[in-house]
Amino acid sequence: MGSDSMLRFLEKLFPTNYTPLSYQLQWLILPVKQDTTKNGDVGFWDSCLQSMLWYFVKFSWGWTVGLLLPFIFTSNYFLRRDVLFAVRRVTSCVVGTGIWFLSTRTFHIIENFTGECYESQNMTVLHQFDNLYTCKKNGHLWLGFDISGHSFLLSYCVLIMTEEIAVMNELQKVEQKPGKSIATIIKSLFIALNALLFLWVWMFFCTALYFHDMPHKIIGTTFGISAWYGTYRFWYKKPFSPGLPPEIGNKKE
Repeated sequence: MGSDSMLRFLEKLFPTNYTPLSYQLQWLILPVKQDTTKNGDVGFWDSCLQSMLWYFVKFSWGWTVGLLLPFIFTSNYFLRRDVLFAVRRVTSCVVGTGIWFLSTRTFHIIENFTGECYESQNMTVLHQFDNLYTCKKNGHLWLGFDISGHSFLLSYCVLIMTEEIAVMNELQKVEQKPGKSIATIIKSLFIALNALLFLWVWMFFCTALYFHDMPHKIIGTTFGISAWYGTYRFWYKKPFSPGLPPEIGNKKE
């Protein structure tokens, strides 16, 4: 399948003019299914999923930014022919990194504040370990309100990725098409971002079915949706912000 055919296929699968509202509904509905599956009953499948989730999701923000940053710069620069505008748009990745860091730190603080340390075998409370880090360092179990960082991060990544790749719809409208080398870069990044999008949606589905308690997942997902909404639907519409992806015929933001 050629790159143009692949692009047409992906555009049909993920229409660029859709609203992320459909994703919001998925994020809130999927966690309910977890109650139908017992972690102890999935055996080898559960073990494989835990390994894959740890490997992929642990570095999911780095992978997302690693693809988004060059895609945002090249696509936005081509549409506006303005380096400063492209650099300004790239700062959305910096904002996202700040949101990721502050949110995950908040989750850790909440878990530490609400939990207690238990001996792993007989679940006896160990009062001598009064925080999460020393408890786990000594090989014990800390039980607190563990907001799902996976649900937060995966939902947030998917929503901002779909916002940014929507610019491909605008690239189809320009009369002056990009050169072969630039077009290859943009198309390759677009295909890679869609592949990553598939992976994050699947990982979120696995998290919703097999891991964390439902309240933890709902709150984590709510954080992800709120972070997306507060930036792309509110702050990025303001003058002093990274701004939204450009649209043909809308030269001012």
